[in-house]
Formats: sequence, structure tokens, C-alpha cells
Amino acid sequence: MKKSELLIITETKRLIDYVLVITEKSPKKFRYSLTTKMHNLLIEIIELLYEAHNLHVNNVKRLEKQEKAKVKFILLDYICDLSAREKCISFSQYENISKYINNCMKLLNGWIKSDNSRKLNN
Repeated sequence: MKKSELLIITETKRLIDYVLVITEKSPKKFRYSLTTKMHNLLIEIIELLYEAHNLHVNNVKRLEKQEKAKVKFILLDYICDLSAREKCISFSQYENISKYINNCMKLLNGWIKSDNSRKLNN
């Protein structure tokens, strides 16, 4: 039976799906720069989230991976903003991505807060 998935992971997968769809039609001149960077950041983020989720709550590396994922989300937001300014993606697509990122950041911060309170209770 499949273990239930964290909401942050589910939401990040939705973000990945959305970005993959919208970048299919990006101008060719951005395919090996901005779109590749977006894709790579998203893969790194989901990898960090899975790695953190598979570590024990008291493992210091768990928080390191969560914090690193936060930084990658911030960088992703900047790359997407740049992509919108350069007309690689539309401004409305950037707005949608930004909403996904904000939601993911809230969920990630909630996860970290929950972990911290679980540590205090142990």
C-alpha cells in the first residue's frame, strides 16, 4: 500500500506539471537557458522534499534539506519572473506559478514548524 503523500509534495508535483506544460511552447532561444533552469530547479526541489520526508524528524539533515528547498523555491520564483520579463512565459503564467510557489512555501513553513513542535514534545 502506498504511504500517504505530504501535501507539500503533492502541490510541488502540480507546480511541476504546470511548468512543464507552459514551457513546451517557450521560444527556442530560451529552451536551453531559462526553461532548462526552471525544470532543473523543480527536480531539485522535489528531490529535496522527498529526501527530507524520508529522514527522521530529529535528524538535522531533514531541516537542512527543507531550508535548501525554500531557497530553491525563491530562486525558481526569480527565474520565472525573469522568464516573464523576457517573454519566455506570459505574465499570467508567471502569476499562476507565483501562486503555486507561495502556496508551497506556506506548506513548507508549516511542515518545518510542525517538525519543530514534534521535536519539543519528544
